[in-house]
Amino acid sequence: MPVSALKMVFEEYHHTGYRVVKEGRLVGIVMVNDLHKTPREIRDRVKVDEIASTNLVVTYPDETVHSALDKMHERNIGRLLVVERNNPKRILGIISKHEILHAHEIASERPAE
Repeated sequence: MPVSALKMVFEEYHHTGYRVVKEGRLVGIVMVNDLHKTPREIRDRVKVDEIASTNLVVTYPDETVHSALDKMHERNIGRLLVVERNNPKRILGIISKHEILHAHEIASERPAE
């Protein structure tokens, strides 16, 4: 996808970032800031995977929620991709700070058994 089309995606869905997948494999994350840093005159010629960040902060299914929250806090990010430890190009899901806090809130409201 050309970067010029990415602008429409950001405007329509109002997310600040998207995972970039090529042939079913994770290649990076593109943020709205990456779009803004790309000069308008070349956005039709540049592909999204060319501007995507490849130095990703991820979590693994065998890590604790506390570990995931620590990573989010250290990097000031709100969500992490969950990837296979043995194949970090395979996305298993996404975990967000908001979802973790919401789950904690629900659990703390339940009576102890």
